[in-house]
Amino acid sequence: MNVSDSFHPKSTTLCISSLDKRTETIDNVANLRTLKLMRAALSGVPIMTMSWVSTCLERKEIPSLEFNHIVHTLRSKNDELMIVKDSMDSPSARFGVVRLGSKSHNSKKTKNFMDKHLVLMCGQFKSPGYPKKVDIQLLLKESGAVVSSSPSDFIKAMKNEIKKQQPNHFGNPGIAFIILCDDSSSDSTSGIPKEMKTVLESAIADGDKLSFIIVTSYWLFDCISCGAILSCDKYEPLSPLGKTLWRKSMNE
Repeated sequence: MNVSDSFHPKSTTLCISSLDKRTETIDNVANLRTLKLMRAALSGVPIMTMSWVSTCLERKEIPSLEFNHIVHTLRSKNDELMIVKDSMDSPSARFGVVRLGSKSHNSKKTKNFMDKHLVLMCGQFKSPGYPKKVDIQLLLKESGAVVSSSPSDFIKAMKNEIKKQQPNHFGNPGIAFIILCDDSSSDSTSGIPKEMKTVLESAIADGDKLSFIIVTSYWLFDCISCGAILSCDKYEPLSPLGKTLWRKSMNE
């Protein structure tokens, strides 16, 4: 077995993670939600536990898989997502890794988690401790999303979609438009141009013609944890303009 510090979707066959021992759970929860583990979950690469490693060493062979050998869940900072839900329609991070793995192996396309999603990243993404822009771009790409090269291209795509005059909601054919914000608390550093405000407000007013949300980057991480597209209600941007557009997208 070759060991690498880097993750490569086409060559990495498994990842190894320690487990979160803070709470008793019905599933195996990874101790940390790292970039490598999120990429593994998106690619359908198995995430094994240290128990699996110990069993391999004890038996000196690759053992048959047992429940405690596989990581099922990537922890979310949103405690509500860590609650076990009775309904499959309710978003939950519980068994999210398994959910994503099932989608990957049951589809010829493995990078379709965010298919038909156009994303504009707004902000500087330079605050200490905040996720790096290059890492977020990588996750978006491996999720199947298209990252817009500029606000002008994003606006042009939105205007073209509005002209179609067709209903366009998550889960239906069409493009979903997402603005992913950093932790900027002022409009001057938020990266949302004035023209964007005008177009977005018009689009939100005609909400049945466009699928649009504006969220912080942690929305993406929780979508990966849950293996599903989440609503924007828990991911309000920090800038005044971002907050305004977020409230409008929530129909407040």
